Amino acid sequence: MAKLYAKISVSSTSAKFIRLVVSKITDGSFNYFKVFNPDSKQLYFYYRESPKPSFFEEGIGYLNPAIQEQFRSVNKSYTTHIGYLSEYVFVHRKPCIIEPKQGWAIDIATDQLIYPSIPYQSLIAEPYPSWIGYHFRSKKDLLIDIPIISLRMMAKGWLNYWHVFGDLLGQLILLDRLGISQDIPILIPEETYHKPFFQEMLKRSKTLSERKWILQDRYTFVKTNEVYFVQKMPFSKEQFDGVLDYLNIPEINADGELKLYLTRKVSRGRYLVNALLIETIAKEYGFEIVDCDDLDFNEQISYFSKARYIVGLHGAGLTNIIFRRGGELNLLEIFPGNYAPNHYYWLSKTYAYSYDAIIGSSSIDGSFEIDPVLFREKLDSFFNF
Repeated sequence: MAKLYAKISVSSTSAKFIRLVVSKITDGSFNYFKVFNPDSKQLYFYYRESPKPSFFEEGIGYLNPAIQEQFRSVNKSYTTHIGYLSEYVFVHRKPCIIEPKQGWAIDIATDQLIYPSIPYQSLIAEPYPSWIGYHFRSKKDLLIDIPIISLRMMAKGWLNYWHVFGDLLGQLILLDRLGISQDIPILIPEETYHKPFFQEMLKRSKTLSERKWILQDRYTFVKTNEVYFVQKMPFSKEQFDGVLDYLNIPEINADGELKLYLTRKVSRGRYLVNALLIETIAKEYGFEIVDCDDLDFNEQISYFSKARYIVGLHGAGLTNIIFRRGGELNLLEIFPGNYAPNHYYWLSKTYAYSYDAIIGSSSIDGSFEIDPVLFREKLDSFFNF
């Protein structure tokens, strides 16, 4: 079982620490110091940039023009933001406070945000915390008197299966690669730790279960004198493979010929209004209908490691294609007309899977539909692309 690190002390917020500076509260949020700039890389313990992957712009000409347009738009947004295609480890060795809402770290001496404390910040622009809420917080601080690692993702990504699997655990793989001690405790949102899939990950992985975990609830500010902040390279096969090894995922199942159709519940917020018809067609082609919400983590590994053909609505469940570990796989992804992120196109290219997509009607409330005739045409060609 994972270790919850308990060697900590608690101190009340000092009255001297609460200081009102009128010029800083005009908008209720922090002034910030952006650590990343072209001249400040020496401030990082480790920093590396990557050239733009060729598949960001190439090879999508066979896709529906509407999907191509959205893919190119997303690719452009990622590649034009400074620091997105990079990985780093930033070590802050001065007293700071990590606030619980987004995970921003604040330098105590300067009242400035520590910019690298949230990964991919130039792209995501995570909201700055309230200066007033920070200085006049009523809860006690959690004082940790040894170095820690703070694992965070943007916009509560630490609750999302895709981001926990690929990003948070990927951050640990990067630290391991750089030889950072595994004895350093990890600060993680309490909500992440208690997610059922995260608990299953801990059970599967001796490496993870033997780490020391510090849980931060949504009200507690953590104070420390030395903290590691990490950003992993997006869509790095090396780090995905490292996570798979962490979790003891089996090697390629060459005999796997399973056909899976991934459905989603209405409560998930993105679903097909003509799901019954589409799923009936999928069954005619030999697909088994599965909802990842109904499978525990080990069941998902078992299904997806054997899957040769997968059709599925865009969603975190498609993260499971990673369990195929680079074996042959054909993926057909289903999008609403106005929402086509290309996470799983990128992931498919990373692992040399075959990829196609189908786009349906636009969605406002999460519901949309796809043309059953077009769906049949896609399935007719699916086994050959």
